Amino acid sequence: MKTHLLRISLAAICLSPLTSTAALVFATNATSRTLSGPAAANITTTGDGSVTVGPTTAIASTNYQTANSAANILTPNINTDTGGEWQITIPFDLNVTALQIDNITLSGAMYNNTGLAQTVQRDTNIRVSFVGSTSGQLDVGTLLVGNPSGSNQWTSGSYIPSSPLVLSNAETWTFQIETVNRTGPGNFTGLRTFEVNATAVPEPSSTTLLGLAGLSLILRRRR
Repeated sequence: MKTHLLRISLAAICLSPLTSTAALVFATNATSRTLSGPAAANITTTGDGSVTVGPTTAIASTNYQTANSAANILTPNINTDTGGEWQITIPFDLNVTALQIDNITLSGAMYNNTGLAQTVQRDTNIRVSFVGSTSGQLDVGTLLVGNPSGSNQWTSGSYIPSSPLVLSNAETWTFQIETVNRTGPGNFTGLRTFEVNATAVPEPSSTTLLGLAGLSLILRRRR
């Protein structure tokens, strides 16, 4: 009976320190962005301190649209249907042991080739992923986003990993947003905000490790 209770205690110690809650790891807002070639400066990034975020950059060969109507949007100057795909990348480092990605949300709008609001219905596929220095590209998912006729604003998109996606601080990471080429009348897709929500995965505390070692020793002696 005592051995049975010890086994239960051992399991409880193993499980108890691993609880944590989801948090907004980082959120990026383009409402104050300034442009210089393919780099977008003055991007407002907020978070809970779990990550340190680097500069936001468009695919190297693609500048952003600079028309006043696109001033608050990250809008690579390329037609996603007829001119090919684009990428926006955000490098970051983890300040915690690991993060499990819970969900990602995006909001944005459609524009025409002069940077003016596109009020004719358009849509495009946007893929989000994390690229690790050793793990390579880990896809989160692809979502079809678009604007209704009469408005250039598209409905916010939300991504939830189909299986647990854990990022380790043993690697450096890049958050990547890219269009997936579609056949259509053409549009210029822009991003306004994107948010990454995740749960920190804590290391076992020293007290927990000592407790596990002690209980294991007792169990061995009772055999």
